[in-house]
Amino acid sequence: LAEGDKVVSMDIVIPDSKLLVISKNGYGKLTYLKNYKTQGRGGLGIKTMSVTKRTGPVAAAEVIADSDEVYVVSEKAQVIRTSLSEIRSTGRATQGVRIFNPNEGDAVASISCVGEFEVPPAKTMPSSPTPSSPAPSDAPEAKVVPQTEALPPSPPPSDAARNGGPHSDGRLFE
Repeated sequence: LAEGDKVVSMDIVIPDSKLLVISKNGYGKLTYLKNYKTQGRGGLGIKTMSVTKRTGPVAAAEVIADSDEVYVVSEKAQVIRTSLSEIRSTGRATQGVRIFNPNEGDAVASISCVGEFEVPPAKTMPSSPTPSSPAPSDAPEAKVVPQTEALPPSPPPSDAARNGGPHSDGRLFE
């Protein structure tokens, strides 16, 4: 990577899938992966989004194969869920459309694409023992374990993370 560059995302390419890319300011787009040429050793990356002051730098990217919805999470914990069918498929080097409108001073932090899933029915809890019937003797005893060690401090962010992230021209990697 060149100085100031960082990897935004890494994923496995699935044939006939799309790439969802979203910028810090909430602009995103879906692009068919067949629109990207294969890079060989020493490749300098492929432009995937037109980065401007309006869009901001690339925040996240994910290969989409069988997902139906995307969750967008901001740095200040604002979350939205939207259908991927509402996001227009566009060319490779475009700005995209507004997917998420972060509040002032906030920005997109991450995305997660999910497919349809079924929630299993809730299990009913057995009724609690009555005062006349004792609790089963095989029930585990609840214990509170105090934390004895402090967690180590988080490392400071890198210079690349402080200075805006990926390439200013929209390439995801070198």
